Amino acid sequence: DTDPEKDPINFTDPQISIVDASGAPDASMATGNGSAATTGSEVVKPAVDPTAMKPTTTPPDATSTNPPANGNAGIVPSPFVASAVINEAMGSFEDVLLPTISQGAGTNFAASSFLIIRQRDASMDTLEIWSTQPLAKRNTMHVPHPLNETGRYILSPKGNTLARVVEFPKKSIDLRSVETDKSMARIELNSTLGTPELMGFTAGNQIMVHWQNADRSKTVFETFSIDNSSSTRQIIPIEFVDRPGNIAISPDGRWFAIARKVSPNGGKTDLSGATPNPAPCIELYDMTLPRSPGKLFPVTAMDESKAASFSAISFSTDNQRFSALYEDGGNGLVVSFKVTDTKQSGQFSFVIPVKEGAPPADANASDGYKGQPLDVLRATTFLIRGNTVVESDQVHGTLGIATVVSHRQIDRDTILMVMPTADGKHKMVICKLKIDALFGKS
Repeated sequence: DTDPEKDPINFTDPQISIVDASGAPDASMATGNGSAATTGSEVVKPAVDPTAMKPTTTPPDATSTNPPANGNAGIVPSPFVASAVINEAMGSFEDVLLPTISQGAGTNFAASSFLIIRQRDASMDTLEIWSTQPLAKRNTMHVPHPLNETGRYILSPKGNTLARVVEFPKKSIDLRSVETDKSMARIELNSTLGTPELMGFTAGNQIMVHWQNADRSKTVFETFSIDNSSSTRQIIPIEFVDRPGNIAISPDGRWFAIARKVSPNGGKTDLSGATPNPAPCIELYDMTLPRSPGKLFPVTAMDESKAASFSAISFSTDNQRFSALYEDGGNGLVVSFKVTDTKQSGQFSFVIPVKEGAPPADANASDGYKGQPLDVLRATTFLIRGNTVVESDQVHGTLGIATVVSHRQIDRDTILMVMPTADGKHKMVICKLKIDALFGKS
């Protein structure tokens, strides 16, 4: 189920209208092919204290004030967007989930399937599996769950297997066939570790569980083999703040990143006899090597007094670099690394614009926004909360979709946006970017 897919995402479905910012058809959208990621020059700047950055006048918004194209309410033409259109054929739904791993790399990077929660009921959810090559519904599933509980699901890379945690007769991971809508296997879990939460599928045909005990004093990340249901690894981080922004799995499932504080020299005293203070760090694990230790990437842009409490860690679509977003008092700091080099390859500080109705800076705030707070679009170009475009140290504008509540970058230039509807459900917006045309390839 984890073999790479070689076909890029295809948007040739006749039910989808593709328009550019002017409302005219965009022929470049026919295949959805992107450009292979290349390594650009990245300037390392002196270390800065994020709290010393004072908010200034919000940079001008590059979004056009022209009326929405083709009646797509809530979508305003933007210079960063080649096309953005609501997929009416998909209809409204409760929620959408994409697989952790996407297929291929570079131009072939693409999520091959995603899951729509069409309807949540008291004891059963109606789910739909959709392919992206082309965009079409593959199957419908009816999955039971305990009365008045919210079902939580993850989808395998090819969209062939649905995973969830069940309590009866034993606490287990239930692996369910998408094709037959029947349980294929179960992986028993050790309840003494705490409450399990499925994180996603990783390389080597594994699935990862995030364990938390009642007082959050101990966190365990455990992987299991899909082939034989055995536990393959446990990672127990120390000096770790357990929040969503401090963990991430790379698109290809190979890398698992944890943000935590680490004592230099293993906490040993220096020549003066002083014990060095722990400093923020990103620890990277290679999930293809079950017994290999994590590799430490010091965040030298941050003072050691700062908590390792990030809003997000995000990998580039080619899996060759990753960045972390730190926020404090309306200021943003992005630090970047290459997976092959523990030294910072770049650091970028900026003021995050705050607009009426926009998601707050705290990624854990209860505002209904559930998307990734940070996407690495290019080496020095980032997307903040699915809408704000940042290039190096400057905020350049937005994608023009102000009401987005969730999103997912599924290839180098394509983002699926989730917008609310008047009836309390959601609709899908397919957004094609034109970042290279504005900032160049990197």
